[in-house]
Amino acid sequence: MRQTVAAPAYRAALDALLPLDLLTATHFMRLEEETVWLRADSPAVATRLRQIQARLRRGLVARGLVAAAVKVKVGSPHFRRREPPPRPRRTLPESARRSLLQVAERLPEGPVKQAMLRLATQAA
Repeated sequence: MRQTVAAPAYRAALDALLPLDLLTATHFMRLEEETVWLRADSPAVATRLRQIQARLRRGLVARGLVAAAVKVKVGSPHFRRREPPPRPRRTLPESARRSLLQVAERLPEGPVKQAMLRLATQAA
């Protein structure tokens, strides 16, 4: 629970603290005990982060966040984020939704009719 509440605050603080060239290659992973874990996209980025980790820790503490230590791991830039991106809301124009409902009314009961009704109601 603490992890999900803390993640946006740590990400916002890191956006302000990290140099611009490291910003896109550094990702907040988790808060474990009082240790902040970061993931670097390459060994070179990890080395640069380790060089400034004391400054990062002080900056996080100055913003009121818990950070007894900052640890860095190297990961792939293709690493999947823990939280999935929000799904786009499906919408249909009103005329298309009405057409689906009209066609579904004329169909016999079955999976096609159910699918058309479901599509028309979910995409409203």
